[in-house]
Amino acid sequence: MRQPRLLQGLPPEEHRKLIERAKVRSYDTGDIVFQEGDPADSFHVVLDGRLAMTVTSADGRELTAAIIERDDVFGELALLTVEGQRRATVRALEPAETMVIYRSDFDHLRQRHRAFSELLVDILTLRVLRLSVQLEEALYLPVQTRILRRLVELARSYGSGREPAVIPLTQEDIAGLAGTARATVNRILRAERNRGTVSLEKRRITVLDLDSLVKRARLVRGTVDVRLG
Repeated sequence: MRQPRLLQGLPPEEHRKLIERAKVRSYDTGDIVFQEGDPADSFHVVLDGRLAMTVTSADGRELTAAIIERDDVFGELALLTVEGQRRATVRALEPAETMVIYRSDFDHLRQRHRAFSELLVDILTLRVLRLSVQLEEALYLPVQTRILRRLVELARSYGSGREPAVIPLTQEDIAGLAGTARATVNRILRAERNRGTVSLEKRRITVLDLDSLVKRARLVRGTVDVRLG
């Protein structure tokens, strides 16, 4: 079994004990890992593939909150709550595989080995850092810049670096990731198509000029510049 990067920092013996208790689950495209409102009793580490995390808005719309990729962790709040509920739905965007670690198993290990408490701190720290970046962007970046940044991130994820990157997501997905409305995404994507940086087809966006998007995604009018990797 492929070893997730997050777990590679564990001492060998603790790493072995965690792997022994973990379960590997495989998903086909469209499969639901868990749904909003399900009991929260485990967390997942992505071994392969991509998944989408969606939440339900106040008006009943399903919004894409995150694209989860290899080595990402999700469902980690289950480690902190007893009889809690999932706050989002996760589904596979393509064939995917996750390593599932149940709260009871993780608690058993954490009570006996300090390394697992440190691992939990690392997981939660990563989540806080990501949320901080999202908050800074929402507060200080214009919507066009947020959309361009999401396109850059997705193009880097889906692209090989040699060919144009094909992003198999809808404009509604991009709107959820950027924290804006689909109509705004549509307007900005049409402008990018006129620039020649993207092409638009049903349920997919092809990035033709990533360098141009990267340059303009770094232009910030506010006081905070959250640099792209």
